[in-house]
Amino acid sequence: KNPTQRPTPPPTQNPTLSPTLQPSPAPTIWIQHNKFNFYELQAKLEITSSFHINISSASVEEDIIQSIALGLSIGREYVRLDTADTMTTVSGRRLQANTEALLLGFTVFTLNPEQRSFYVAQLEETATY
Repeated sequence: KNPTQRPTPPPTQNPTLSPTLQPSPAPTIWIQHNKFNFYELQAKLEITSSFHINISSASVEEDIIQSIALGLSIGREYVRLDTADTMTTVSGRRLQANTEALLLGFTVFTLNPEQRSFYVAQLEETATY
């Protein structure tokens, strides 16, 4: 048997189901082009650190979107990062302590009003650490 040659026996039966006329679009493609069909929920998230937070690369932004989606147990295609601002606070006279804050604004897209209400409640109940 030579792996570069085609198999000699023909299929034993025809397929039992005929294929669809057109493949359905991937969910991310459909969502990107039809966001007007969704219910929007705007939210904000603040992350504080004693170290500098660098968000200048596209991969970090994608990681932020993925983290928000995982935290909400929703697909990343349902989350859009709208804004990302940083703020530095200096406190103390002799021993200065810098605190860096990352303020994120994002939108969650839901399929119906019930899902939107669920995520509103979930975001309101989330503790701040």
